[in-house]
Order: sequence, then structure tokens, then C-alpha cells
Amino acid sequence: MPLSKFFNPLGFPDWPKGGGGGRGPGKAARDALEEENRFAMEPELAVEPELPPVNYAVPPKAVFKKIDWVKSETLFDTEAEVFAEFQIPDADKNRTLVDFQLLEVIDGEYIIRERAQGHVDAAGRATTSFPVKKGDKAESTLALKAKHCTADDFEDPRADRVVNQTAAISFERTQVSGLHFPKNSSFIGDESLQTLCELKRTYLDWKKTHDKAQIIVYGHSEADQDGEPHPVSKSRAQSAFLFIIGDVDGWAALAEKEHWGVWGQQCMLRALNFFHVKPTGTKGPKTRRATEEFFAFLEKERGKKFNPMLGFSEAYIRKELYREYMNVKRSEIDLPSFAFRLVSGFPYIGCSAFNRYVSGADLHDENRRVVFVIVKESPNFPVTFPCRSGSVGPCEEECKKPGERAIQGFRCKFYDDMVKSETVGAAANSGNGHEIETHWKGFSAQNDFNDEIYAAAKKYNLEPLVFKSLIAQESAFDPKARNDMGFAGLTQVGGPAIKEAGLGTGTTAKLEKKWVYDIKGDERFDPKKSIEAGAKILSIKRTRVDQFVLSKFKQAPTEDEKWKFYLAAYNGGEGVVRDAWVSHGQIECTWEDLLKSPHGSEKPALYIAIPKSYGDIDQKFEEISAYGIKILKRKNF
Repeated sequence: MPLSKFFNPLGFPDWPKGGGGGRGPGKAARDALEEENRFAMEPELAVEPELPPVNYAVPPKAVFKKIDWVKSETLFDTEAEVFAEFQIPDADKNRTLVDFQLLEVIDGEYIIRERAQGHVDAAGRATTSFPVKKGDKAESTLALKAKHCTADDFEDPRADRVVNQTAAISFERTQVSGLHFPKNSSFIGDESLQTLCELKRTYLDWKKTHDKAQIIVYGHSEADQDGEPHPVSKSRAQSAFLFIIGDVDGWAALAEKEHWGVWGQQCMLRALNFFHVKPTGTKGPKTRRATEEFFAFLEKERGKKFNPMLGFSEAYIRKELYREYMNVKRSEIDLPSFAFRLVSGFPYIGCSAFNRYVSGADLHDENRRVVFVIVKESPNFPVTFPCRSGSVGPCEEECKKPGERAIQGFRCKFYDDMVKSETVGAAANSGNGHEIETHWKGFSAQNDFNDEIYAAAKKYNLEPLVFKSLIAQESAFDPKARNDMGFAGLTQVGGPAIKEAGLGTGTTAKLEKKWVYDIKGDERFDPKKSIEAGAKILSIKRTRVDQFVLSKFKQAPTEDEKWKFYLAAYNGGEGVVRDAWVSHGQIECTWEDLLKSPHGSEKPALYIAIPKSYGDIDQKFEEISAYGIKILKRKNF
């Protein structure tokens, strides 16, 4: 029986398969019947309603305006910043992404080297940066392209630029004014230690935002008699490095090599309070007495015994002096060795090949110093410079290049760049008055000491106008100013600060509860010495406030806010500032916070911190509270 008897879904007649006349309809007839039945089974289609006409207008896009390099010169081995500007439609203000391309021109074709992204700000400007790596050719041409996320393709025209491989310095940096040295020596005297405190303070401050920052220690000096590089340039840098990290053995070996002699010994004994007169470099009864006292100290405090008759005749005895001097003087300056950038395998570098000064000339301090340069991290870190290999060959090529130098006649490209913010030669001692000239009411002599104030402020890395305003507050620019508490001079140095500043006071003494001053013999009445001493003490106070208070803050205060703390320490002592902060709860605060009562106390935190030895605490509280505010207000006037 045919299957169609059981499965015939369309209900067609059960025709026998096959053809032939007389056996049923032909194929054409069957196809027509099937087509008719199919349409009969489909549902009737609904009629679509008419739709409004479609608007095929292109939506607004960002309009490209400009692309360029941020800096006027682009150098290899640097991080080059670039920017692009767009006019953004209001409807796309939230679409900020911009794609950048860095291209290199090779045989006339633009080849993509790097890709980066940025985001437009409210003004329609997007920025990013590219590592500009050193290529094989002496010069390369780089180009930029950019595309806003609303655009279909990258915009032209390109920003083409020739990049110079041999360019030396192009990196973000800060500089600490260098250590100065006596001629032909790398001995670090007591008076130079504040620079090292400043180095640590600045380095730690930079580390907050530049985690991989490192220090370049660069020694520079006059050339020797034959015009050859002077070896003391490198040994000064080495001396600074060894002193900072506390390498007694290395520093002692350098001292023996250079024969620092009696003068150096006297300087160290004086710094340790065993020698009480100005070092002369010659032996005498005072030197022998200081040596004996030092040996007695070693025996009592350190358990070491030496024969006083030997003096410092033996190297192992001198080493104990170096050790004690370093231990006492570097408590606030120590840094680990990894904080320093290796140059030619050493954590320091020194050169004098291109110094314009020679031995016997009128040498200025800037030409026998160690400069500390702190550089920030980058994809190409650490940075390069011509003398990185230890050879003066690349530097010699740099010196032949045309162009102005920061210092007229100066030929060392690295050092030249490092001292752009400094003054070299005789100019360092004159012509500074106009930079801090003031016209404050009530101070007739306010511009009489501008050169001295400016020089001292620069030496100790102080803001000159802040320091000048401090002098106005302390003495109204009267060099003979003095009070009943034992404070005298332009900067009103007194108490333990006199010794810390290294000043002599002649026969000045307190007789029957009243101070009698030696106007001629008291060095505080010498304007230059008083200004130098005040700058040094302010720098010391700043370092200690940073160490004991501000370094504990997660977010550093503004510069003006910091100065309120520093100036209060100058007026009332860093201990008062620290104790006030402790009373406040050892948390981040403004200076004004310390003038308020902490939780659970009726008195302000500053008031609580003022010791009773200050006498009238109410009066001293008012004085310290307003001291920094008055100085900064005058400085900003």
C-alpha cells in the first residue's frame, strides 16, 4: 500500500507515481495546484503604517584645531609631552578620549612608533607623553597625529620635529645648592652641613610624588696648573656621598689620601666642642688640650684608651675623630646608598675639564662645590648626559656647539644647565638688591642689607623676601638692636642658637639680672655675621620641624602654611612647635588648628606647649601665634 495513504498532509489525491497517458494529471498541472493551495494556507499580511521620513543628517563631531609638542625642543632619552586641541560639541562634552600616535619618518614614509591616549579637559585640550628613545641615526624626524573618539580617522596636518640625539639635559629636576669647599680639599666642614639637611628634606619631599627619584652628586672645581682636570672634583663628590651614607672607613681613607692635617682636626674638634677658638692649622697648647679632652671622652664614653702623648700621629687614632665627627653631625642627613644614581659605575661624578677658571685666578665658591640634582622617574630613567661614561669626549663635542650658555664663557654643558638658577663669579656678590627691594612703611634702613640678605637666603635655600621680612620683625633693620633677654643683632640670635650659629659674643654677659653687651666684640652686631647666623638658624629650625612634624603628614601643607610652622620655631623653638602638634593629637593640621583648644582641654595646643621658663605665657602665646602671619603678610604686601 502506498505511504501516501498514511501521510498526505496537503490532502492531494493519491496519484500513482510515474507518468504515462491515461494515469492522472501531468507535472505542470500538479505544480499549479500545489502553488494555489500554498497561498490559500498563508495568513493575510497586515498593512504597515506610514512612518515619518528619516533624518539622515550627520551628528556633530569634535573639530580638530591643533596638535603640537609642549616644549620648544624635543630630546632623546626623555619623556616628551604633547597636546591636541579640539572644539567639542555640547552634546559630546562627556566624550573625552583622544588617541595619539608618535610616528617616525623613515625613507620618506611615516611609520608608527608609539601609541598613547589622553582626555580632553573643559577647554578641549588633551595631553599625553611619549618616551623618545635613542635611534640609530644622528638625527631623526618624529611626527604626531591625534584622533578624537567622535572622529573616523586621525587628523592631519602632523606636527613634525627633528630630534637631536646628542642633546644633553632634558628632564624634570630640582637642585639643592651645593657644598662649598676650601681650596684643594674635600673636607666637609660644620658650616656646610645644613646643605646636607636641605638635601635630605628636598629628596624626601620629592619621593612623595616621584617614587623612583634619585640623586646625582656632581663635583666641580678649578682646573689644575696645567689645565688638566683636577682630581679634587671627583673626591669632593665622593666625600659628600660617603659622609651622607655614613661610611667612616671610606671617609677616613679619603682624609688620609688628601692629608687634611691639623686644620681639619681642629675644625672637627671645634664642632665637637673640644676646641673653642678659630682653627689656625698650627699646633699649640689649645690644640693639645682639646686632644687630651677628646681622648678622655673616648675612654669614658666609648671605652677606648689612647695615649695622649701620641696625639693624632697615627691613622687609627685619627679615624676615631672622623667617626665621632660623622656620628654627631650626620644624625639629620643620612640617606641610603640606593638614593644615589650611578654614573660610570660610581654613585658620584666629578670633572673640571671645562671650568673657565684656573688655579691662581680669582675663584668664586660656585666653582669649587658639589651640586646635588634630584631627577624624577620616567620610562627611560635614569637620564643620560654627556659625561655619563666618565669620558670628556662627548662633553668636548657639546662645547663646540653654537648657542648661548647660562654663564658667559662657561663651557661645561652639564654644569652650565645645573647652575642656571645660580649666580657665578663676582655677580654673585652684587646686583641682588633690586630682587628684594621693598617699600614697607616704618623701616628706613630696609634696603641697606639687601645683598647680604639675598646671599644668605640663597645659601640656605630660604625664600629671600620671607627672610628679609623676618629681619624687619626682629630688629626693624637696626644692627645694634638688643633686648633684656640676651638677644641681639639684626636677626636677634640668642641663647643656645649663638653657639649653634658659631658666633662669638666677646665680653657680653648677664650681670645682676641685666644683660651688658659688648658692642665691639659681640659678633651679633656685625650685620653680615648676624644675617648669616639668622639664615643658618632658620634653616636648622625648618629641617627639624620637617623631621619631627611635617614629615608625618600624608599630604604636605602649602608653602605659606609650612612657613608659619618654620617661623614659629624660629621665634619660640622647634620644641614648642612639636609639643603643640603632640597636644593637638599628632594629626595633620594647619597652624590655626594649633591656636585652638584640643579636645578635652580649655587651652589651645600652642599655649599648652609653651614652657613656664618663658615667663609670661599669655604674652608669649600671642607673640608666637601672630609671628609667622605678620611676616608672611608683609612679605606678600
